[in-house]
Amino acid sequence: MTPKEKAKELVNKYYKLFSVDLENTICIYESKHCSLLLVDEIISSSPSLPILGDGGTYGEDIELSNKYWQEVKQEIEKL
Repeated sequence: MTPKEKAKELVNKYYKLFSVDLENTICIYESKHCSLLLVDEIISSSPSLPILGDGGTYGEDIELSNKYWQEVKQEIEKL
């Protein structure tokens, strides 16, 4: 899934939760806000340094994951 697709998926999931009780403009704002909080939590929970003795592959996975979630965050902000 591309970062853009993931961003839309997250915002739409929150939108469905909020759309029952809130006006459309507020619902969109709250959906984006919650999605950004979620992505920030994912980014902050990822280790930033590779584990010693991982042979280099785990560190590369961390870097790719962080890059992906940063791109998702940027896409959410664009919505």
